[in-house]
Amino acid sequence: MEIALETFRKPAMDMPSETIGRSTITIGETGYLELEKLEKQLLDSGQTELMVDTDGRAMQLDTPIKQDDLRETRIRVFLDEDAQAGFHIVAKHAQDDSLIYTEPAMVRLVVV
Repeated sequence: MEIALETFRKPAMDMPSETIGRSTITIGETGYLELEKLEKQLLDSGQTELMVDTDGRAMQLDTPIKQDDLRETRIRVFLDEDAQAGFHIVAKHAQDDSLIYTEPAMVRLVVV
């Protein structure tokens, strides 16, 4: 499944985020199963969020910023107030260390 998510850049914590375009995340069956596993881990542990490294075999990313310009690309999986799992991509821009992130998507909306 392909999901297009708005992508943002936050130059510094005390500055507002700016929209930089849309990212496309292609999630295969392996990626979906990984998201389900992480959701279960959150529910079982009582944690509210997890950060995991991206796996190019499970999810492919096409971002407005070249992949070479991103570092520490991770998936943040979280529980909302209704205990529904969501996720989004979080990374740092290699040139200036600004935060790059996508809007969140709900795990249950991903269909493979």
